[in-house]
Amino acid sequence: MSSLASQVRRIQWLLVPIVAYLAITLALPLANGAGGRADFARHASLVFGACAVAIAITLAFNALIDVVRRRL
Repeated sequence: MSSLASQVRRIQWLLVPIVAYLAITLALPLANGAGGRADFARHASLVFGACAVAIAITLAFNALIDVVRRRL
């Protein structure tokens, strides 16, 4: 199994909270007509950016754990 596939498998637990967060912060406002507002695109980009940062931090933490385990 490749390293990327292994990393993805290890962070599957993060999928539900990320999807719930996106649904609450993007899908519900879109359903209520916020998509027509000028500042919604900025909000959406910040939300997607925050999700990307959370995933990157989680992957980095998992990589750090792998390094520590290899040294033990």
